[in-house]
Amino acid sequence: MIRIDLTQGIGLKATQDAYFDILNTKLKKARGRQEFTSASTKERIRRAYIHFKQKRHGLMYVYEYLLNNFREVITDEPQKLVKHMQKITALYKKHKLTNDKRIRNEGTVARHILKTLGYESFSGGKKSYRFINLLNVPVCPYCNRQWITTVEADSGKVRATLDHFFSKEKYPYLSMSLFNLVPSCYSCNSSLKGRKEFSLVKNIHPYIEDFNGKLHFSIGFVKGASGTKKVVEFYKDEKSLAIELKADAKSSKSDLKKAKKNSSIFQLEKLYAHNKDYVVELVQKSVVYNATYINDLAKKYPKLFNSPGEVKRLVYGNYTLTSDLNKRPLAKLTRDICLELSLPI
Repeated sequence: MIRIDLTQGIGLKATQDAYFDILNTKLKKARGRQEFTSASTKERIRRAYIHFKQKRHGLMYVYEYLLNNFREVITDEPQKLVKHMQKITALYKKHKLTNDKRIRNEGTVARHILKTLGYESFSGGKKSYRFINLLNVPVCPYCNRQWITTVEADSGKVRATLDHFFSKEKYPYLSMSLFNLVPSCYSCNSSLKGRKEFSLVKNIHPYIEDFNGKLHFSIGFVKGASGTKKVVEFYKDEKSLAIELKADAKSSKSDLKKAKKNSSIFQLEKLYAHNKDYVVELVQKSVVYNATYINDLAKKYPKLFNSPGEVKRLVYGNYTLTSDLNKRPLAKLTRDICLELSLPI
């Protein structure tokens, strides 16, 4: 699992401001021969607040909170989102609200909040593409195995799915919060995570942390393989190898528990078992290449490579620096196995 570091690129504050502006942009839409301008998210919340205040309905207090704390709910980081959750949960309790409580002629409470915040129109429209392009996350952070590249063309378009770390069914008022929207591949989002409930206590949140210092990939040996411990003796026999996720020695019990929980939900060991050939190639490279050889290549072709780091990327077929693991699928696997094989990174 790889961290989404919003301090990189344009920076955290600029990303928060840009996303806030995306939600407040009024788009022009065509309806028949008429053209109209859609309301901003905050304007829809204001209208909902007035509507339920006139009806003296308890939902007015939730919309009042969202109206008064709009920017914070939309852009606050995960730890602060938990505080918003606690305060709105208290409003639910005080005013006897539940997500499945029906409002006369207006659906359920949760459905009304989702519609007011505009998640469905956001998810299926231009703004979701603007948001995902803003984040510039090319690889699924949950599995680090799938590209989630955005493509927009006249003939069709595709983008990453958006996972709600905190369930939008349970916390509809966080359905549009920046740090609750995780760009991810379809397999991780829909097939594996689905509606499983995540929390900061039990799970790794990709905007906060990753597996670094908690779990690392390691080469193991399947049952029945030779008793030798020399990995290089298996470089032609991928059937004898196993790819395992092992605990880092310095990992705390709580962090390790969260990492293992994520690993289990996203079936990482089972998925990575299909990448044995990739690991075998790294084993082979550990025999052929060494630090001296890599440095010699950099010196021999100064016009081809800007640094020894570029030579390493050519040799290993991937990025290996921690700060670059989000740039290409299998980057963490590459880094961890290279370290285990004492390859220079």
